[in-house]
Amino acid sequence: MKRFYLICLICLIARTNTIAQDNYRPLVVEGKRWTYDNYLSIRPDKYNHFYWYELKGDTTINEQKCLKLYSENKYNDGLIRYEGALYESDMKVYCFFAGKEQETLLYDFGCHVGDQLNTSEGILTVKDIYRSENGNRSLRFIKLSLSDTQESNEELSLYWIEGVGCIKDFFAMAPFPGNYCSLTACEVNGEVLYQYVQPKFTEEGYHEMGIEGKTWNYIHHFVDADGIHEEPFSYVVKGDTILGRTVWKKVYYQDSTTERLAFMLLESGREVLMRNPGSTVAQSPYQFDRDDIGRVFDWNSEYGRGRVYWMLNAIDTIAVNGLDFRRFTFLQKTIEGGTQGMINHIEDSEDVWHEIWIEGVGSQYTGIGNPIHEEPPMSNDFTRFVSCYEYGQCIFTAEDFTTTSIRDIPSDPIVNRKSVNGQCFDLSGRRLTTPPAKGIYIRDGKKVVR
Repeated sequence: MKRFYLICLICLIARTNTIAQDNYRPLVVEGKRWTYDNYLSIRPDKYNHFYWYELKGDTTINEQKCLKLYSENKYNDGLIRYEGALYESDMKVYCFFAGKEQETLLYDFGCHVGDQLNTSEGILTVKDIYRSENGNRSLRFIKLSLSDTQESNEELSLYWIEGVGCIKDFFAMAPFPGNYCSLTACEVNGEVLYQYVQPKFTEEGYHEMGIEGKTWNYIHHFVDADGIHEEPFSYVVKGDTILGRTVWKKVYYQDSTTERLAFMLLESGREVLMRNPGSTVAQSPYQFDRDDIGRVFDWNSEYGRGRVYWMLNAIDTIAVNGLDFRRFTFLQKTIEGGTQGMINHIEDSEDVWHEIWIEGVGSQYTGIGNPIHEEPPMSNDFTRFVSCYEYGQCIFTAEDFTTTSIRDIPSDPIVNRKSVNGQCFDLSGRRLTTPPAKGIYIRDGKKVVR
């Protein structure tokens, strides 16, 4: 009976292995191409570059048929180099490096959790095997660690993708300090097997502005020789662009006859960043993470009326069209001719002007445009915000800014905020597998300098 059970167990294992290999995605395929990015935002641009590997043509080494692997621009010189020849057997990938007649194990995709693998990168321990979505693709990931250097340091973990390879360099797999290489894409014959997905920078619960198709509607009122005019126009989020290796949303100005790119938009945490076309400088018109209630700021009036004092007075939440919006109410007071002493508080009264921000909408007077920090003089030429649409539905109007509050935000609303994935990012927002040995990076929402 024991022998019978043993035979059944062996058959089951054999059948399981057969099924696993039937579903296996091979790595060594003619025409497969990898795109890598050797990038660090704080380095001069001349050191940041893309490079490629490609399997192209076959050869035979020691009676083993292989595919030849070439690199292009690997050292930022534009040259194409022969790297070696690859073959695949039993879910393992081997390489005959250039000038070598003995193959080296690169990848073992048939491994199991707990296995120790003697590879070109050293002895690796398999920590986890799981599937994860990448776009509309389900990929099999293998998490490993360098056994001789670390056991539990998450930042030094290696990640393989079945049929793709390592998420760092194809050969230099370890995420050691100074290895800024990262896999951007892997494709074969026009089919994308893997594509780098930019991490979501906004915090949990944040109402985003940069939603594709989101629209802010306005009326431009002005008077000329032909009389009074009220001309509608809109700002629309439409498409994206890459600035400094980071994807920014494009926002277009549209009226009855015109469409033009107005600015680019990026949201980080709860902060809104904007860049004008052609500019290298980003402005931060909205900081929806601020909690400096009662702090007074001052500057000279833009309109020459004296000294302006401005203060965040309250943060609360309002419900509009079935959605909750965080609201920031500011008080502004202008003292003509200035004053000798700094005002340390502003009381709400009839001579105090209010400005309101709504997370996901913008300013009461300018919508997504730059907010106004002091009441402008009366004019026959002005623009007023009308409404905001999201996914084709009106979510907010000018009248909704003064909706009755449903709850107040605690005076320290940042206390329980979660950092973005608890990960490290460079200054352009790209996730770092491991922080640089020297330089500046962001961790847990704070700037770190090494």
